[in-house]
Amino acid sequence: MSAFVKQLPFWHSMPAFGEEDSDTPRLIFLASLIVTLTWLLITQFNDPLRKYPGPFIAMTRGDSHLRWEALHRKYGPVVRVGPNLLDLDHPSLVKTIYNNFDGKFLKNNFYRASSAIVNGKITYNIFSMKDPMEHARQRRPIDKFYTMKGILSLEDHVNDMVGKLCSEIDSRFAKQGVVCDLGEWIGFYAWDVVGKVTFSQPFGYMQHGRDFDGTLAIADKSIDYFSLVSQMPFLDHWLDKNPVMRVGPPGFGNITRISLEHLAARYQGTDGAYHDAARPDFLDRFIEAKGSDGDVVDDGQIISYLMINMIAGADTTAVAIRSLIYHVLKHPGAKAKLVSEIRSSLPSPDKASPVAFAAAKALPYLEAAVRESQRIFPSVGLTLERVVPASGLALPGCDGAVVPGGVHVGINPYVVQRTPGSVWGAAPDAFDPERAGCGPRGSRRTGTRRGSGP
Repeated sequence: MSAFVKQLPFWHSMPAFGEEDSDTPRLIFLASLIVTLTWLLITQFNDPLRKYPGPFIAMTRGDSHLRWEALHRKYGPVVRVGPNLLDLDHPSLVKTIYNNFDGKFLKNNFYRASSAIVNGKITYNIFSMKDPMEHARQRRPIDKFYTMKGILSLEDHVNDMVGKLCSEIDSRFAKQGVVCDLGEWIGFYAWDVVGKVTFSQPFGYMQHGRDFDGTLAIADKSIDYFSLVSQMPFLDHWLDKNPVMRVGPPGFGNITRISLEHLAARYQGTDGAYHDAARPDFLDRFIEAKGSDGDVVDDGQIISYLMINMIAGADTTAVAIRSLIYHVLKHPGAKAKLVSEIRSSLPSPDKASPVAFAAAKALPYLEAAVRESQRIFPSVGLTLERVVPASGLALPGCDGAVVPGGVHVGINPYVVQRTPGSVWGAAPDAFDPERAGCGPRGSRRTGTRRGSGP
């Protein structure tokens, strides 16, 4: 060891404290190096996760879903992707890990980066809140608004935006013979839908035909930031939450401003030009919750609900719609079956208006195509991490292996929904709506898109 260290280029250039203590800095360096190496060796041999395979350094470049899939194909269903993090590819563990009701698998600091600073204080929302009791307390007053019955009460608002999207595409592109970037316009539509169901007023992206206020670009940058710092949560304290100088992505000041303005207008009754009390929106429901659950819901909580609606709802909706359209158009056989089902079951185009959800839900192949498009390309491609409870986590098919308490684990939706085997069959990378519930080979499967999440 001594001979090796003395060969290092900086060894002989170390400053001396004095003639009699000329070796003191070198001895301090050598002692520090020995202590560090000893600690690393002891940690390695006593590390309960060292038996699980994984890369020496797990790095991504905005393609974590593909990187994680490749790691699982290489190492198997359990991959160590961090010092204390295991990424699992076990569909049977989805309900165990993401059961929001028993409170056993708690959130870790992965989620904290999605919080915001309000009036100089870090404010946690439903997604970033780690305390299960406080999380349940914040969710309880509004849970009923997100049931199927609650969402269907907003169908008229959605239909307005469907009509707007069709009208804009027809006038701007179809009649002009101009190519339409449908993916971009689905993004405009999704944000306008969220604005309409939340405030009764769309943001106006379809009307302007562009990201006229920069909010969509800010949302993209914020997702990029979260994807990075969620893997190293301590960075968020020194970047976005830096008490001296904020270094994070552009803030959602515009979203906050819009939320505050709409709340004030609703209280003052000055939004009558677009709001109809006979067609309630989410803001109406949140104010209703304030009246019935005033101990939980105040105006600050309403603003938090409104912002989560916009930030979390728009992009995920856009991804889901894009995935469906893309995969159907890329597979002529699936497209032919879907077009045939729609034309034989719904009104002819010259009599058509936005199709009611109940009518669309009754089309089995459409339902299957929607499910399959969400399976093959889910709206969320990150591993949502949880902390293993003290009782540990038994891994199926791993010779009785139990992950000890305190270890962080998670399941990546993109990975687990493309795993070959008994759940998705031998060709999980193929788009096949019949596997999702339509046809003799189909059956409804358990994925991560329903019944699990924050």
